[in-house]
Amino acid sequence: MHALSKKSVEMKIADDSVEGQRIDNFLINYLKGVPKSHIYRIIRSGEVRVNSKRIDQTYRLELNDQIRIPPISSKEKTVLGQSVGKALYSMRSHHIYHHRLMDGQYEIN
Repeated sequence: MHALSKKSVEMKIADDSVEGQRIDNFLINYLKGVPKSHIYRIIRSGEVRVNSKRIDQTYRLELNDQIRIPPISSKEKTVLGQSVGKALYSMRSHHIYHHRLMDGQYEIN
């Protein structure tokens, strides 16, 4: 998760290890943990650029290409691997079940 915590644009130079690789696959590997939908969105919107030009997801990297990677901000923070929404839902469900159990609405077999 290289760019998750960065607040500025990151510039990378394509070396021989990524030559011929599609830009979408490069970003998926480089930005581990970022959803694919977000990666495709930043490519389509033109935030990701190669040699100062907009590209599509099928662009294949060439040696010494300059790759502009925008700052990636995680809009939904995670709590122990769960999104905040899922964690709150889980806590509410457990809380409701526990209180109904204590009030005698549920029986333990």
